[in-house]
Order: sequence, then C-alpha cells, then structure tokens
Amino acid sequence: MRLETEQGALIEPGPGTGERFEGEATIERLRFLSADGGFAVAEAVLTDGTEMPLAGPIGHLAAGERALVRGAVVHHPRHGLQITVAEAQPLDPAGAEGARRYLRSLPGIGPKRAAELVAAHGEDVFGVIDADPAAAFAALRGVGLKTAERAAEEWTDRRMERRLYTLLAPHGLSRHVGEVVALHGSGAADLVLEDPYSLTAISGIGFQSADRLAVANGVEPGSRSRTRAAATHALRDAENRGHTHLPRAELIGEMRSLLGAEPSLPHLEGDESIVVEDGLVYREWTWRAERWLAATLAAMARAEPAWSRPPVEGEAAGLNWQQLDAVRNAMTCRLSVITGGPGTGKTHLTHAIVEMAASRRLSLRLLAPTGRAARRLAEATEGAPTATIHKALEWIPGELPGRDEDAPIEADLVIVDEASMLSLEICRHLVAAIGPETHLVLIGDVDQLPPVGPGKPFCELIDSGLAPTVRLEYVFRQARRSMIVGAAHAIRAGEQPSGEPSGDQALIEVQDFYRHSRSSPAALADDVVTIATERIPAQFDLDPVRDVQVLAPMYRGVLGIDSLHSRLRDVLCAGAEPVLDDRFRVGEKVITTRALPELELANGTLLVIDSADDERSAIRLETDLGEAVVIPYEQARALRGAFCTSVHKAQGIEVPAVIVCLHSSHAPQLLSRNLLYTAVTRGRKLCVLAGDEKAVARALANTGASDRHSRLRERMLG
Repeated sequence: MRLETEQGALIEPGPGTGERFEGEATIERLRFLSADGGFAVAEAVLTDGTEMPLAGPIGHLAAGERALVRGAVVHHPRHGLQITVAEAQPLDPAGAEGARRYLRSLPGIGPKRAAELVAAHGEDVFGVIDADPAAAFAALRGVGLKTAERAAEEWTDRRMERRLYTLLAPHGLSRHVGEVVALHGSGAADLVLEDPYSLTAISGIGFQSADRLAVANGVEPGSRSRTRAAATHALRDAENRGHTHLPRAELIGEMRSLLGAEPSLPHLEGDESIVVEDGLVYREWTWRAERWLAATLAAMARAEPAWSRPPVEGEAAGLNWQQLDAVRNAMTCRLSVITGGPGTGKTHLTHAIVEMAASRRLSLRLLAPTGRAARRLAEATEGAPTATIHKALEWIPGELPGRDEDAPIEADLVIVDEASMLSLEICRHLVAAIGPETHLVLIGDVDQLPPVGPGKPFCELIDSGLAPTVRLEYVFRQARRSMIVGAAHAIRAGEQPSGEPSGDQALIEVQDFYRHSRSSPAALADDVVTIATERIPAQFDLDPVRDVQVLAPMYRGVLGIDSLHSRLRDVLCAGAEPVLDDRFRVGEKVITTRALPELELANGTLLVIDSADDERSAIRLETDLGEAVVIPYEQARALRGAFCTSVHKAQGIEVPAVIVCLHSSHAPQLLSRNLLYTAVTRGRKLCVLAGDEKAVARALANTGASDRHSRLRERMLG
C-alpha cells in the first residue's frame, strides 16, 4: 500500500525496519564524505521544506544540488529519523534560488557572485557555464584567472561525477562512483565509455556488471575488446583462486561462460597483456614474474655461498641431527629451507640460528608475512630485529617496493618465517631484495594452506629439490603432551583427530583439544555461540573478545562467517554504541582486509573498536597489545567484523583459543585436509573442533584442494 507522508514524498511499506522512500531532496550540507567519495552523510530538505538527513552513496552530490532519492526511511538509534539512500539521481537545481545556492558552493564564487551569474544568464546559466566554465567565471567582477580556474575545475569535476552517476546507475553501479573517480581521475566518464571493462579493477564489480554497461553503450557482443576483456577477467579470477595461468581449454570454457557464446581466439592475437606458452595462457606480468622467480631461485640454490660460517663442535648443543643440518645450511648456503609441523622445534631452531649469527657478528633480519607472526618471531628470538615483509621491502600495496635489486635489504642473513604464506607476487619482490652477499632461509609448514594469491613458491621450491631442505619430523616430548599437536599430526596423516586423552601413562597429555559434534546446523550454531561467549571464558578464564577466535570455511549460511559473527556480536556487544551507522559497534572485534601501511597495519590484523569520534571522523581501536590505533572513517572500508573469520584470513594468526566450525552443510569443495590442519594449529592453548564426523572425514579425504596451475617448479628444474 502506498502512502503520502507529511513531506509529500512517496513511502510504501518495505523490508526490514524501514519503509521505501522515493522523492526529491535538496542537499543543504555534507556532514561526512569518505575519501573515495562513495559514502556520504548529508543534511537535506525535502520538497515541502522538511529537513531530513540522508546517508548512503551520495558523495557525487554537492550542497545546493537537487536529486531524485530512492531508499528507505529508518530510525537511527543515535541520529534519529533519516533516509538510507539506495540511489540518488542528480537533478538541476530548481529556479533562480536553487541555482544561486548551488553556485555559491563553488570555490571563490560565494553568494554575491552566484547571484551575479544567475542575473546575467537567467535560466540558461548552467548551459553557459557548461559551454566554457573558465570563461564564465572569469567574466565575473573581481575574479582572477586562478580563482576562475579553480571554480571551473570544481564545476567540471561535479558535472563529470553527475554524468558518471547517470552512466552507472542504470546498471546498479552508482555506489562505485567515488571508486571510479579515484581509479580514472577527472576524465572518468569518458574513460569508462572508452573501456567499460576497466571497471573490473574495482572490488565488487565483476565482468557481468561491466559487460552490461559495455553492451548498453555500443560494444558489439562479438567484438575484440569484449573478447579480450573476458580473457583478462578469467585469468585474474584464476589468480584469485591460486593459479598462475590457465590451460587454453579451461580458459576457453571460462570465456564461453562469461560471453554466453563461443569466444573468437584470433581476437587475443596481438594483445600484449596476455601470453600463450605451450598451450598455457598467462597474464603478462604473472608470466614474467614466474619465469624471473624460477630462474633467480635456481641460481641462488646453485650459487656458491656469499660467506661460510659452519657450526663448530659443541656449538650446537641441544639440537638434534635434523636441526643441526638446518643450522649448517643457513651458515653455508645462499638459499635453504626448513619445514615442519607443530612441536618439531622450528622456533627453537630459529633461535639457535639467530644466536649463531650474533656470535659471528653477522647482520640479521627476521621477516614474516603478518604483524602477529613477526611479533611472535621477535618474542621467540628475544628481540632480534624483526619486521613484516612489506615493511622490510618498504612496500605500499599498489606501488612498487622501495627495496629491490638496486636497493637490497642490508643484511648478511635474512630469515623468513611462515614462508608457506608467500604468493608468487610477494615471493618475487622479496627475492628481488635479497642482495648477492646475503643468505636466505625460508621457514614454514608445507602442510598448511597455500597462500592467498597465485602460486605456492614455498611448496614448489621444496618439491624441486634444488635448495637444501630439512624436514623436521621429530615431535619433542614437551609438545607431545599437547593434544592440539597430536590432533595436528593425526590430521596430517589423514586420521581422525581424537578428543580424548590417549591413556598413555608414560606421557600425561594436556587436554587442550576437544571435539563437539552436532548434526543440526542450527543447533551447532547455537552451541558455537555458547561455547565462545560462556563456556570457554568461564572454564579457562579467557576474554571472549580478545582470546577466543571462531573460524569457518565459508561466508554464507547459518554456519557461515557472516551469520556467526553477527550472532557473536549480538551477545558480546549487546547494548554497545553503534559506529558508522551501525556498521560496527563499540567493543566489536574487526580484521583488516588489506594493508594500511600509513598506520603500520598489515592485512589480517585483528583489532577491537574502542570508540568513535564523529568530530574527527575517526574510529579509535585497540590492538591485541593494548596499543591505540586511530582510523579515519574513510579507511573503515578496510575493516570487517571478525568474531568469526575465515581460515585463510587466520593463517598468520595464533590465539589462545580457537573454535573450528566444520559441518557437512558447508560446501564440500571448501573442506580440505590442509584447511583443517591450518585451523587446528591456530590455537595456542585450546582448540575446539565443532562440527560433525562427515565433514571432518570429507576434509581429511580432500588432499587436492591445494592443487594449482603453476610452472615454477618445472621452470626451476628446466
């Protein structure tokens, strides 16, 4: 049923807590605008003069602009009644007063000059300015060249954003206006029309969305540009799934699905961004990176040592023969590898190498992919110089690293922990920064999940047999007491992990690993919430926010990451103050989804929201060390709720207690042995495996989930 409100705008009942709104609004003032221009909060006036705040993708609107707004009327717990905007179609200001109000918001114009423009040109004022903005503003009394140019630039940008909005809105892409402007700059609208498929570089815009816009604007279904765009998108998507390339037949299948027709392969000829080699198709950068890394790693493995300081008799006391071999390799080889599961002494071995390097006055750098892993490494080596790989490489994502062949890391020895997390891209840049006088030691667990990103260099280097590699197999007695360690090694062997102590009187086990089974997904979800928020905190005296982490393999469903996080938040943040229009709440645990180098936050950093500061447009958060971090609202897009997170995101994380949720209702292809192994080993003091026997059996049987299209090993041996 449709109703007319007091504001004279159309409202009808809609889903959720709000009601549908459709009507005109004039922007009075922007209260908040994100850096990418995608989100804004504004004070607005509806057609009858009623004031009403708007919140949503309205960054393309300026003070004085009029728009046709579609969205929902909601009651915000802090800010009261407002309209949450789904889309806002720009309209020219109505009447002379509307034109004056809009024009006075331009830099250097103000009320008097705005009135002068309207008086001079009347109803044609916008057309006159569009024809030549700089000349129109320069014709005003007292306006100099620089002021006219500044006003003209702002006018052009606003009109371009309006044109861009009009271009994107029919295809459901209006919320990305700010990101498109950030990608393409002031000529965004023209560049999008020239190459609609460039939009796929923006997170959340897939090939189908860009393709609809392209076809609507004259791109022929069988055109060369559309075919090439489909190929590039398919290869990028393959890289996101871990492959460095696709066999030609697989690529054709992917393209056929995207295009809805048989692709014309001759259209790919002459495209320098795509490389075909032996029937395998790569993106050009990935092809070059794989070839370069293979050649460089092979050369390092075969090279004479830059220096040789082997251990002397009695120096390596307390090390077993495998560990002694690893120390010898580090001290006598340009490139060496150490791998082993939990309890096999990797940490003790690293400390021994650090001490030996110090006794020889060798300069040393210890690196890890994540901030937490780097901190653990520093603690284990009693304060040795440690950093994340990105920080050591002076690498801001989206830019080239500051350290490379011409400016290598200054060290005699570089040790990289958690090396199984290195993707082709990260490994390529890391190895480029290892100078000819530096030895490199890679340490990791080859049985963990492969990296997020294309390739799996650590595994392929081991499989090649080129670099001296030590596999630590012996589990030390102290570690054998931990049932987590026992469960991890059982999983590694493809066996069901036991939730009961073995009963071996010679080895009294510490029960830090438990099994909890439920056949019903809804019942299991209820149990996970109770275990995380009540039972573990009460029984083990752990903080449910900072010390307990729930892990799941997928985002959707009652046992998905999103649902579990939401339920845990409702319990742990009940009654807490909302932040960013209730996107977050005070006390909520969040995780970074990309690196924020200016704040020295690596991708995958866990934080807890402390408070919001609307005046500074910033969120105050707390690290696991209790340190304060302030993140501007516009960078909050890099945060995601994290009471429950994915196992992939947790690769570099180690927390006191983990609850691993694994159920047969989860997609079977996501359940794998290395995912289960990685998840269980994230718990430092406690692990609860919550699920059903069928899901665990599926995971143990799936050993091919880490198979990837990559030729790194083959190239190293070639």
